Amino acid sequence: MSETASPDGPAQELQLALNELTPEGVPELAKALRGMSALQRLNLRENELESAGAVALAPVLSSLHALQVCPLFNCPCLHCD
Repeated sequence: MSETASPDGPAQELQLALNELTPEGVPELAKALRGMSALQRLNLRENELESAGAVALAPVLSSLHALQVCPLFNCPCLHCD
């Protein structure tokens, strides 16, 4: 896991790709994300979230108003990199 934070503030980017996250781990992930109001980019690619994990994450992701990019699965689009 890696975070990118400016010297003056909270993390704006969180890289969680390839961490084998599963739907069972979503409650802990959601708990950690709730306090990250400045988060702009969250990379969850290449995990084992499946549809159930994505649905369970939806409420917390929708509360992160600064979030701009959040690839959940393998996404070939240019906006996710």
